[in-house]
Amino acid sequence: MSNFLKHYGVMGMKWGVRHEKNGDISIREGTRINRLSVYDESAAKGHAYVTYLKSDTEHYKGFFGARLRAINKKPVYSIDLKAKNNLKAPSEAVRKQTFKEIYKTNPRIGKELGEYHKSDYHYYTPLPRAFYERKFSRLKNEDIDKTGYTTFIRSVGGNEYTRNQYFNALSKKGYSFVTDDMDAGRFGKEPSIVFDREKNLSYVGQTKLSTKEIMSTWKKEGAYINKKNRRN
Repeated sequence: MSNFLKHYGVMGMKWGVRHEKNGDISIREGTRINRLSVYDESAAKGHAYVTYLKSDTEHYKGFFGARLRAINKKPVYSIDLKAKNNLKAPSEAVRKQTFKEIYKTNPRIGKELGEYHKSDYHYYTPLPRAFYERKFSRLKNEDIDKTGYTTFIRSVGGNEYTRNQYFNALSKKGYSFVTDDMDAGRFGKEPSIVFDREKNLSYVGQTKLSTKEIMSTWKKEGAYINKKNRRN
């Protein structure tokens, strides 16, 4: 793979992003979007973890750029994408309500959350997996909103079944991407997940991040972690 495949424009441009009064987020067709990867993504499919705010894009270059390279022992590429359509993401209230709906109507969701909890905290969960499957299948309303949702947003990245059920439910409501609640407010302001990159994103190009760029960005943007209300 060449170090320079194709690139133009400003990664993470904010133009075309609008926050609605109800908390929904709209991204206009043509808005530039960014992600990091250790692969050539010119023909990638499926969902995509992305950033669309300049501050998030710059921070991820350093923090996740260093992390991806350390884990995979491969070069890291900045993937430049563009919104094919007008994209829309739900408010926090809609995200939580949608989770509650699929939890209450699909008995398998609770079992999947119990299994994920057991695997995610295996050093601290001495009881059998079946115990946690029963526990998460019988959550009361207040626990659905707290323990259930907290476990659920952790599972989205690692449990294909719960992720697909969630994305499908939000898609039926007219949404095409969602805030990554696992990382939002911790590692970025509004990191997000686009449900279907083939339908919603066009590939512009990708460039290899140099060690100097990763480290200088990490030093500059690293203080973002756990810092609230940073300006874009």
